[in-house]
Amino acid sequence: MPKSREAAESALRESEERFRAVVAALEEGIVLHEADGSISSCNASACRILGLPEGQILGRTARNPGWRAIREDGSRFEPESHPATITLLTGQPCSRVIMGIERNDGTRSWISLNSRPLRRADDPDPYAVAVSFTDITHLKASEIELRRRADQQSVVADLGRHALEGTPIPALLDEAARRTRQALDLAGCVIVERKDHKGDQTDPEIELATSVVPIPGRGRPWGVLLARTQPGQTFGLEEESFLRSVATLLAVAVEREREQQARRRAGLRQEKLQRALRISAQEWRLTFDALTHPLLLIEIDGRIIRMNRAARDLAGIGFEEAVYHPLAILGDTQPWLAIHDLLSEIEDTGAAGSVQARDDQNRFWDISMSPVTSPDGQDGVVVVARDITDLVRLQESLRRSETMSAMGALVAGVAHEVRNPLFGISATLDAFESSVGSRKAFRRYFDVLQVEVRRLSELMRQLLEYGKPARLDLAALAPDDIIAAACAACGHLAGEAGVTVRPEVSTDLRTDLRADLPMLHVDRGRIAQVFQNLLENAIQHSPRDSSVVLRAEPAAGERDGVRFVVEDSGPGFLPGDLHHVFEPFFTRRRGGTGLGLSIVQRIVEQHGGEVAAANRPGGGAWMKVFLPLRPRRLSP
Repeated sequence: MPKSREAAESALRESEERFRAVVAALEEGIVLHEADGSISSCNASACRILGLPEGQILGRTARNPGWRAIREDGSRFEPESHPATITLLTGQPCSRVIMGIERNDGTRSWISLNSRPLRRADDPDPYAVAVSFTDITHLKASEIELRRRADQQSVVADLGRHALEGTPIPALLDEAARRTRQALDLAGCVIVERKDHKGDQTDPEIELATSVVPIPGRGRPWGVLLARTQPGQTFGLEEESFLRSVATLLAVAVEREREQQARRRAGLRQEKLQRALRISAQEWRLTFDALTHPLLLIEIDGRIIRMNRAARDLAGIGFEEAVYHPLAILGDTQPWLAIHDLLSEIEDTGAAGSVQARDDQNRFWDISMSPVTSPDGQDGVVVVARDITDLVRLQESLRRSETMSAMGALVAGVAHEVRNPLFGISATLDAFESSVGSRKAFRRYFDVLQVEVRRLSELMRQLLEYGKPARLDLAALAPDDIIAAACAACGHLAGEAGVTVRPEVSTDLRTDLRADLPMLHVDRGRIAQVFQNLLENAIQHSPRDSSVVLRAEPAAGERDGVRFVVEDSGPGFLPGDLHHVFEPFFTRRRGGTGLGLSIVQRIVEQHGGEVAAANRPGGGAWMKVFLPLRPRRLSP
């Protein structure tokens, strides 16, 4: 044999031995199915995971695997559904197929399978299929454990509801025994009332019970809860805690039953007390059901284990789509980004933490995380995200109210002090003009001085208006009347600027769709000032031959009221100015005082409403004013 051929064959054998060594060292199980479906080879991990020696694996097929294959719901895994069979028939790979293996010794494990076709270059049909699988038994056990905990929590919640609603004690005891037996998979569960119990006697039920939990009563235990486990089953701290919770709920129910009997015997007074307790219980349930914060349980590496309905609704994703997937599947917006960043810190420090975030819908979130460890030693993190938008906005409103109140008092005082000297200057100027105004040399000075005096007078008027206390003279007023009055007041200014003011008001109460807008209780003069200021701003920023629209529409939200919208066709607000437009003395218009929108905001908030500024998508600006049907409070 030529040396070159011997060297090639030696290299081939060495390559095959190296490949086999790599396959043998893999943690994943590897099985090779030939074209006829029989297993021709497997690695050591496959034998370990399947619990069979190599000799009992080789030569078998999907129809004769040597174990009972089941699906996650417990049904039989048909040979035609085996990934190797599907790949041999279709030539397509299969991924992450979950299969349960029930061995002859009664043990069960779970694996996740992947199959890939093997083809030769000149043949489209696979000559074999490589099947890889990993042991996911511990993950299934964790899921079962979580489900079992959820079942226990459901039992406690249902029994608590029955206890609070006054379910008869015999029916409640039967229900508690049945649900407890199901939740813990017990061989038996009995609840015994100890009214005739004597301390020196031994009951057969107690001798057979694995756990004896007393049910508290007045002075001495009312009874006992007796639980008997299945052969080989043991109780842990969590099971004992669950039994104590059930016993406590039963004690509450028993005590409540006693109180009901006492109330019935006491007559009308006790009946009123019972009604009060029932109302209190209903209010407690409503309050508890209102706690809808998003809640997640995630592994320390970021994989999602559980998430409640509030979290799923917030993310817009189903449970099956999210569980066992990375946190990134929930999206790249807040609060998920903040949760991801905080999780990295907790992974490094191992301590609980919290952070606040703001999402693209301008909601504020308070996020807290606490590390937890499951009974099987699995590390995880409990995440609670609370929407604190209302709290943040309330704090901002309070700070703004305090600032505006202090500033209002200051500017009002300054305006009062300046108004008298300004009046004197104006009177002196008029007198001086009457005496020497006919001289051309002084005429241009008079014009400049009069313009400046008028500007100062307008500034003083606005300062006094800004500092005016909230004394509202409320009266019923239709939204259409508010719009019509504001448009009429700005008609002259609009004509000079060449801008059309277009009101959207209802003129025929029998046919117009907006005729159902409710009446508002407002201060006519101050509300007229609000929309006159807004329309004047819109007119001043709109180009000639354009239009300004003022309309009213029903407000959609938790509060009943009307939303007014002023639209213009001007340049809109600069992005950096939107957060400052309502601040006193902030203006981009030459000659403006910067108080118009501040006064608007102050009057609207005095009516319990809200005002907001925004840019229109097609150009121009929006000013939106919400007014409630009746002011909730009068801001100082």
